[in-house]
Amino acid sequence: MKYTIENIINFFKDRRRTQWFLISCVCLLLVIYVLFSNYGIINTLTLQSNQKHLITSLKKEKNAHDSLTKRYQLLKTDTLYIEQVAREKYGLVKPNEKVFIMKDKDSE
Repeated sequence: MKYTIENIINFFKDRRRTQWFLISCVCLLLVIYVLFSNYGIINTLTLQSNQKHLITSLKKEKNAHDSLTKRYQLLKTDTLYIEQVAREKYGLVKPNEKVFIMKDKDSE
């Protein structure tokens, strides 16, 4: 069937066909808008996924910050903690103190 002006005009003369065609076009445009617009379903799901990822990342960063803040306060005020860090990290000892190094059975 060739698409001539007469065929197209005859197609739209039938009122039911015209209504059906217009309703179909509107529905198609509405579905496209609901799926792909800035406020559409696909964009909303992507944003929700990103939000969950960012919230998890924020919680991890807050925990790390709290841990560092606690350690900073201990290093600033607690002399026993400062001594413990100096002994463990830098191997410092008090004068006239004997250090015993224990070897593991696995390392022999």
